[in-house]
Amino acid sequence: MIRFSSKHFWVVHLIFIVAAAWLIATLFSLIIQHRLASLPPSGGVRGTPVKVSKEIEPYEKYAPIPERNIFSPEKRA
Repeated sequence: MIRFSSKHFWVVHLIFIVAAAWLIATLFSLIIQHRLASLPPSGGVRGTPVKVSKEIEPYEKYAPIPERNIFSPEKRA
């Protein structure tokens, strides 16, 4: 038995390394999960209403993009 344990002791080391990696990964996951669950709700400063714009912008607003040819400046006329 002593001969087996001294010859194949690397297997025991490997098992301990795998177990330690699993334990560290599980603890890290639990810590991250706890911190994400305890984040304050987003929405800006308390007491200030959040403005939501539902207006559709006219296409004329985007007219300077093709006129100025901003995506390929080397082809400007």
